[in-house]
Amino acid sequence: MSDFALTDILQILALSRKTGTLSLESGSVKGRVIIEQGKISHAWMRPGESFVENLARRSVVRADLLEKLHRIAVDANGVWTFRSLIVESGILGEGALERAAEMYFRGVVGRLVATEKGKFGIILNECNLVDSLREVKLSTGLDVGEVLLESAKYQDEAYKDAGWENKAVARPLSPRPPEESQSESGVNLKDFILSINDGKGAEDADVNEVVTSASFRLSRLTSLLSELRSQYAESELSLLLLRYASEIASRGVLFLVAENEARGFGQFGVGRIGNGKNPDQVVRGIHIPLNAECVISKVAKSGQSYIGKMPAGYWNAEILARIGGTGEHISMFAVPLVCNGQVSYVIYGDDFPGRGGLSGVSELIAFVNLTGIALEKLALERIMSERGVAMP
Repeated sequence: MSDFALTDILQILALSRKTGTLSLESGSVKGRVIIEQGKISHAWMRPGESFVENLARRSVVRADLLEKLHRIAVDANGVWTFRSLIVESGILGEGALERAAEMYFRGVVGRLVATEKGKFGIILNECNLVDSLREVKLSTGLDVGEVLLESAKYQDEAYKDAGWENKAVARPLSPRPPEESQSESGVNLKDFILSINDGKGAEDADVNEVVTSASFRLSRLTSLLSELRSQYAESELSLLLLRYASEIASRGVLFLVAENEARGFGQFGVGRIGNGKNPDQVVRGIHIPLNAECVISKVAKSGQSYIGKMPAGYWNAEILARIGGTGEHISMFAVPLVCNGQVSYVIYGDDFPGRGGLSGVSELIAFVNLTGIALEKLALERIMSERGVAMP
């Protein structure tokens, strides 16, 4: 877990819509998160109270009733589950049980993501409960992005209470004072901040905050560049791209450019809109004609990045209508990924709900360019393989 943060692992599973069980172990702490089609359906952690204990502590259900239900389930030898007993007995309705489980699972995941050391394992396509007599799964899973954002918020508040005042990153990555902070290549981070911001902004910002934020982004960029060299599938490269963009923007959409349109391909941080539609389904339903007056189509055709406020116009407003919000206070970016001279993807990100600003887009553009080179290498390897020619 010192190499792969739990937040990264969960986002990978979510973005690829995997099903499986993620287990964690750190000293005496053990945890388990079940993912189904990229959604969190169950979470468990010990030491810590179980879901049943949580219900009793919050007086949602009396402890004696819970124990009685458990004895009935044990005596029935597998006929009943905890969910079926508590719902069919009328003690809790289906909706009330789901809401209680959601609250409990959010808290468990929040505690697990704070774990920085230990080991993890993933069993794909395994999503069974260990103890169905005391545990439940959600019928509609939790969005990973929403849970992680909520966890980050609570962690930020906890660190502030502990004395950390940094707003951009929960904790400084290095105990060295900002003026001495350097990257592994020896580049002074103050110079680095000025270079990526065209010499603007660092003087007026809180130096501790800006340097820490830049250190964090540089560390993440270095880590993902290392992963980029070892990826062998286009789907894995697109996931890496979304992961890095999620470090900069609060939400984003990856558009695939094909034929005469740009269509939604993947997302992070997009919440449920309107009637509660699945964010992935909403995003995949976005189709923008390349001849439309839209920031995405303009970037797709020109191959030039756009950074700034969301421009006015029907199609730009339509994007926001699909994923939520208006363009009044939102800062956004749209960066093209060019492969073999053509734009293959456009990565969109913004600071929804606005006024937060965006930092680190220059590094993202560099990472996107390198991802394009990696895609070109994949395409070349595929052509050489089809022709029976070995790569040198």
